Amino acid sequence: VAIAWVLGRPGIASALVGARTARQIRQLMPAAQLVLDDDEVSRLASAAARATRDESA
Repeated sequence: VAIAWVLGRPGIASALVGARTARQIRQLMPAAQLVLDDDEVSRLASAAARATRDESA
């Protein structure tokens, strides 16, 4: 879900992942096909905004 959210952000063309093996890469590949609906995107954006505010305090 995190990879799909990053890839769905405006202006983002790729996501860097920390895969160490070919198996891990194969497991991550379905994220490129995952499409989040508007509600999911909104909820994730809200959570990210809260986390960013918490870190800057």
